[in-house]
Amino acid sequence: MFATRTGRPLGYRNVMRALYAAQQRARTPEGLPTFPELFEHDRRGQLVVDAQGEYVPTNVKRRDLDLPDFHALRHGAAMDCDDAEEARDLLRHKNSNVTRAVYRAHFGDRRREQLRARMEALDGGRAQSPEPPRSVEVVDLQAKREAS
Repeated sequence: MFATRTGRPLGYRNVMRALYAAQQRARTPEGLPTFPELFEHDRRGQLVVDAQGEYVPTNVKRRDLDLPDFHALRHGAAMDCDDAEEARDLLRHKNSNVTRAVYRAHFGDRRREQLRARMEALDGGRAQSPEPPRSVEVVDLQAKREAS
């Protein structure tokens, strides 16, 4: 999923280092951090700014913060795949059974969507309308038995 300029796999630590740096630089249009968890807050919950106007990084370890990580990126990439085989190739699982077990519900939904699209295409894109309800006569069976 991540490669160097020469096409070789990029190491996990290098990817995480770049991800954390990007998270710290990410800002909203107003200039506020997109991931405020990375920065110190005062007693009122306001972000702490130093003398240069920069936000002060927090001393909390990154693993203690609830931020997107490398595994979340892998999972997101797998969810974009059309089927389990494509996800297996992307994630480099040796056996597609592992991929199917982890993403069973997702690919099951995709398979149903594809089947529904094929059926609609065969139908010419027209949805079949149900038949109008017929008038039904309600019969009192007990009265009918007594009359017989």
